[in-house]
Amino acid sequence: MKASAYWIITVFALGLLGNLVAFAVLHQTGLFGGPILGLISLLIVFLLLRNDLSRRYNQIRALDNLLWELRWFSVELRRAEFQT
Repeated sequence: MKASAYWIITVFALGLLGNLVAFAVLHQTGLFGGPILGLISLLIVFLLLRNDLSRRYNQIRALDNLLWELRWFSVELRRAEFQT
């Protein structure tokens, strides 16, 4: 959610900045936009949130590993014969 919000804000900011520069330099409007703007914005957001995204990925991977270990323990406990 956070990354997509940053991406939308970056797309608008770069679009506005690009159009202002194009108007000031070339006296034309509407030159800066489209898929290239979206890709540039996505790259900027990825660079800004790189540490946060990698930390979240590592947390999800750790939880997944914990779930697999708990499943393994559950299977082993079902197989075990307890003597009383």
